[in-house]
Amino acid sequence: MNRKTLRRVAIPVAVILCLALWKWPEVQGVATILLLLVTFEYVLLTQENIELFRRQLARQEKVYLDFELVCRNGPLFVRVANLGISNFLVTKICVRTQDIAKFEFSAHEVVQSGKIQEISLRREVCADHPLSVDLEMTLEYVGLDVPGRTEPKCFNVGMALDNIPNTVKKGLNGI
Repeated sequence: MNRKTLRRVAIPVAVILCLALWKWPEVQGVATILLLLVTFEYVLLTQENIELFRRQLARQEKVYLDFELVCRNGPLFVRVANLGISNFLVTKICVRTQDIAKFEFSAHEVVQSGKIQEISLRREVCADHPLSVDLEMTLEYVGLDVPGRTEPKCFNVGMALDNIPNTVKKGLNGI
């Protein structure tokens, strides 16, 4: 039952009780009815506040993150940004290459609210690709008791001499 429906029931009942008390003039009865109405309004307001707090808590517990692949003169890093209010734990990095090779790396890195965390990625994801390699990446994370997985993102890693990653671009190249 919502607040309007409860008011539609409570106010006519209070009016009927007040009219009945005029027939039997007892001052205590009217005061009791008015006290009950004030208490009833307080209960309705408290229910609304509790529902507002529940919605706010659910929003605060939700994980909002963004990630990208970054190359710094050889090593690859996954840069994870926490765009939400609650901290979360990155538990696994899943990488798939253009030749369907799959790599899973255990991470266990906490990303604090409003912060950016860089997680190093092993070179084996780029091994045996002389010019470039296309990577599809997803992250697995745990928020406040809620595990999740990001949508996949694709990156193209350009290789330098000796199979050392040189550049990273968003999207696929297909070489």
